[in-house]
Amino acid sequence: RHQPLCGHPLQRRAGAGRKAKKPCTNKNQAHDIFPEYWIIKADKFNGKVSNALDEWIYFLKNSEILDTFSAKGLQQAKEKLDQLRMTEGERGEYQRYLKHLMDIASEQHTKQADIEDLLLESKKEGIIEGKLQGVVEVARNLIKQGLGNDLIAAATGLSEEEIQRLREERE
Repeated sequence: RHQPLCGHPLQRRAGAGRKAKKPCTNKNQAHDIFPEYWIIKADKFNGKVSNALDEWIYFLKNSEILDTFSAKGLQQAKEKLDQLRMTEGERGEYQRYLKHLMDIASEQHTKQADIEDLLLESKKEGIIEGKLQGVVEVARNLIKQGLGNDLIAAATGLSEEEIQRLREERE
């Protein structure tokens, strides 16, 4: 038995020369396809709060949130309501305040990133400096052994002038 095909109002099967379409899901009932809606009659709410839905209904009816409320999203709704209650001037001032806070946070984030970059750069420079000190120490030891500048330069990668300067420091 063939399943009905989606994409065509008559849901006909794919015939010769046509690409087969995906079968429809078993969503044949309206409640399977459309979202569920609830009608809330806030005026019939008795004010007794016993769960999260009651907290939301209380908020919608009274435009306030009690300190004991903990329903998800209710705090954000309260903040939005507080903004809507502001005068135009207060709202503009509040928006400038929020922008100022975001600017400060952005500045702090940038400073923190710069500090991390500097620390990483310092660490890399320290490693390079440490390696250079190690090479110089090897060159000094080879000078003590009596090797020539050309051999020490080949072994360490330092220039012959740098090796000569190390010889002069030793004397």
